Amino acid sequence: MVELAFQTSDPQADFLELNSRYVAFVGGVGCGKTWAGALWCLLRAMEQPGMTGLIGSRTYPMLRDVIIPVIQEVIPKDLVKDWNKNEAIMVLANGAKLLFRSLEGELQVDRIRGLTVNWAWLDEASYIPPYAFKVLRARMRQGTGQRMALTTTPKGFDWVWEHFGKEGHPERYQAILGVASDTNPFVSPEYYEDLRSSYSGDFLKQEFYGAFVKFSGLVYPEFSVQDVLSRRDVDELVSGPGIVWRYGYDAGFTNPRVLLQVAQLPDGRQVLTREFYQRRALLSSTIPVIKEMQAGRPGPILADPSAKGEIEEMRAEGLDVMAASNEVQGGIQHIKSLLANGRLLVSEECQMTINELNSYHWDEERDKPVKEMDHAMDALRYCLGKRGSGPKRPGLLRRAV
Repeated sequence: MVELAFQTSDPQADFLELNSRYVAFVGGVGCGKTWAGALWCLLRAMEQPGMTGLIGSRTYPMLRDVIIPVIQEVIPKDLVKDWNKNEAIMVLANGAKLLFRSLEGELQVDRIRGLTVNWAWLDEASYIPPYAFKVLRARMRQGTGQRMALTTTPKGFDWVWEHFGKEGHPERYQAILGVASDTNPFVSPEYYEDLRSSYSGDFLKQEFYGAFVKFSGLVYPEFSVQDVLSRRDVDELVSGPGIVWRYGYDAGFTNPRVLLQVAQLPDGRQVLTREFYQRRALLSSTIPVIKEMQAGRPGPILADPSAKGEIEEMRAEGLDVMAASNEVQGGIQHIKSLLANGRLLVSEECQMTINELNSYHWDEERDKPVKEMDHAMDALRYCLGKRGSGPKRPGLLRRAV
């Protein structure tokens, strides 16, 4: 028998004691969620020798830079029989196998359909589309005692809240909720003071205190869960004739680079079908993704007008790219109108766009949207926003009279 000893915070210890089929640890930035998730995986692997577990995150860089290093720190080296870095598979001495997989979109999620696993851990689950959760649940049929754990900072009243935060959820869903960042005793107080000072209002409640928050002063309060469609429903809507495709592009590197794919149905409804949303992605590596998204679904790319150099690079690659209007108020008002009339629908796979729609809010002092978590919102406005001045934020004209 192998005896393992680790120091944990009280919330981490409480999380590891949960015993239902689905468990979650929801808290602020730096509260020790990932460490708790890695410990949970080690316990599952030791309790289920010879079984397979899947460890998922939104992107491979997140797995490479965050998850895998923590797993390697938590699991003693003498318990690791083999580590195949290229295949992202770790085998332990007791025969347990750990698969590391990115779950960013339909292509990555569909690759796990052929797997059979005993347990799974999803880190930063609020960034992962609920479609991945549904598919993975169906793959947990190896052996007995199947379990799944989620660790995340909340992102509004999303699918994680529906399963773990909402009152009256089934007993098979247990969670440790609202863990504040500074409950982690293994990080310096100076870090938390700096972190706390960098947020305010609803962002402070969400990012530091780990609370499920509906932001006040939302730009798009018209957006609701009724506007989010399953992948099957989206596929049915865009399978017929007369579909017009368009793409919205927001440049970035340190900030996320974003490409949104939108289908206009014959009845005029707009359906956001796919998203590319990635930090530190080079344009050269993004262009093949753009071409893959456009295969069989060609359409113009309406791009960030300030990204003149990137527009020219994409044109040199044969892409149909044009500078979009950057008229903010008119573009926002057009999207608000679409949402209010049920004419803008979003695939559940576009999780980052959903997160931004639920948090994009007004700066009350400057009468403009806060420049935080707005990259998909810019791409959406480039794609759908109409040219022209348009009305300002509701209420501004009344106050000015």
